[in-house]
Amino acid sequence: MRRGDDSTVVVAEITDHGAPFDLEGWTAKFEAVTDSGESVRTACRTDGGRVRFAIPPFSKSGRSKAAYVRLEKDGAVVTTNDMEVMVL
Repeated sequence: MRRGDDSTVVVAEITDHGAPFDLEGWTAKFEAVTDSGESVRTACRTDGGRVRFAIPPFSKSGRSKAAYVRLEKDGAVVTTNDMEVMVL
């Protein structure tokens, strides 16, 4: 994506060891930290076993240090594996 771009939408299927993860009742958020330490987060929409979110605009170019989807339900928190976000 490009710096300042607010139109990048991601749709991802969430799985647990290869099996679809039931997202009913879970709250999902995309969270990332840039290599300059900037934190970005946004709410995700859930549909079945998929999440959909627009990546918030990053203010600086570079690679993400961490980027993942955080899921919360009844006090439990789980996260996906990291994904890489490259900002040009």
